[in-house]
Amino acid sequence: LGRPNCPDCRIDEPHINKEALLKIGFTAEEADDVRPQVGAGCESCKDSGYKGRRGVYEVLRINPELEEAILRQALAPELLQAAREDGFQTMQEIARGFIRDGVFSVAEYSRILVL
Repeated sequence: LGRPNCPDCRIDEPHINKEALLKIGFTAEEADDVRPQVGAGCESCKDSGYKGRRGVYEVLRINPELEEAILRQALAPELLQAAREDGFQTMQEIARGFIRDGVFSVAEYSRILVL
């Protein structure tokens, strides 16, 4: 579970540079477009900068293609490809989406997801 930024006091994160975004898995192109945010603290969040909790989790559906790959003992990259074709995302990808959307700060991403 991660602590989302308070929507009432979110501001751009001033000290996050492109290198920090690259380190957590953004591509160079994505890092140019992402504007990370952080909760500044307000009355609504009792000056914590956070409000509530947000789950970051993977759901792997076993579709026929993935099942067939499992049964023939395919290697991990092939299994991942079969899962991705069905819309699978890793927890890191989901949490980076939360950074992109202003839901999580980079610090919160780093706190809950060890690379």
